Amino acid sequence: MSRGPGRQQRNIKHILQHCYDVKLGNPSFAMMRGMYIEGIGGDPETDRLNPNVDRALKRALKSLVDRGDVIILGGKGGQRDPYRYALVEAIATGAGAEEPETAAAKQIVDEMARVAAKLGVKIPKLIEELRKLEDAEEAS
Repeated sequence: MSRGPGRQQRNIKHILQHCYDVKLGNPSFAMMRGMYIEGIGGDPETDRLNPNVDRALKRALKSLVDRGDVIILGGKGGQRDPYRYALVEAIATGAGAEEPETAAAKQIVDEMARVAAKLGVKIPKLIEELRKLEDAEEAS
């Protein structure tokens, strides 16, 4: 029986929501680590977390991705091109949904992934196209 997300997972979701709210883009793990050091703890002078906390943060992020609460939007996962993360709620809101719950947002993102796969584009490109269509409809 699941008791919901743990403290680390809630902190990661708050960081991702903050990035979406202030339009910082889709953060990489390094950006999330920096925000975690500023807000939660760590040594800001050396920009380091305790290795155990760093490992727990990575593990919490991986479990959020595995559960589907967080989606990887870009990157190849290396030092030069790190993964970029976003909340499924933020993606669903960007697609036009009104403040969806996590379960509803997961369904919306799944449908978007199916459409994107059929069109041969990635989800961020699909969201751009949807916004362009909405702007065109509002203009007419």
